[in-house]
Amino acid sequence: MKAKVVYFTKSGHTKQIADAIGEELKCPVTNIDVPVTEAVDILFLGASVYKFGIDKQVLDFIDNLEPTLIGSVVLFETSALADNGYHKMSKKLTAKGIKVCENHYHCKGAFMLINKNHPNEDDINKAKQFATSIKE
Repeated sequence: MKAKVVYFTKSGHTKQIADAIGEELKCPVTNIDVPVTEAVDILFLGASVYKFGIDKQVLDFIDNLEPTLIGSVVLFETSALADNGYHKMSKKLTAKGIKVCENHYHCKGAFMLINKNHPNEDDINKAKQFATSIKE
């Protein structure tokens, strides 16, 4: 299985989760500025939810994905409050003809006094377990 992890972050929280997934699967991890140019069986795509939405850079990245290079996409996200990024990204990917895994990982992210100290070690371990469950 050839996998790759791509993420977008403003605070660094999503990068922490992306790095954990990449470490667990022993696959490359890049930020969203690096396009997918080689075929992958599974693309883990991570985003941060800001103001209850997904950043335009993530949506543009999805618009520019070449469906023939992607076997399927597994989504993960970090946010202080809402777990609503999955549906928007999933809908956009599916419209492009890209298969999206129904399982996704949501991690609390610290914002001001909300979810202080997240992601934490437990969140990182859960991300690794999630990645392993997808691989199997």
